[in-house]
Amino acid sequence: MQGLELKASTAAQTEQAVALTEQIKQQQESNRVGAYTACLQFLLSGADRIDLKITQLVVEVETISDLQKKSRKMGFN
Repeated sequence: MQGLELKASTAAQTEQAVALTEQIKQQQESNRVGAYTACLQFLLSGADRIDLKITQLVVEVETISDLQKKSRKMGFN
């Protein structure tokens, strides 16, 4: 009787070990996805800042160009 109980206990422990191993793998994958998400958010934020700066510079250049054109029309250049 004890032999059967020992076998059953060993089998149960083996199943637990397999389940725990799978759980650890899933947690590692989840952690990896979280890290990639954080990196992507950082890069997207940087791209947004660059886009905003480009837009600001374009507006600035267009404003300067318009002022220069107006100055020429008024005979200041």
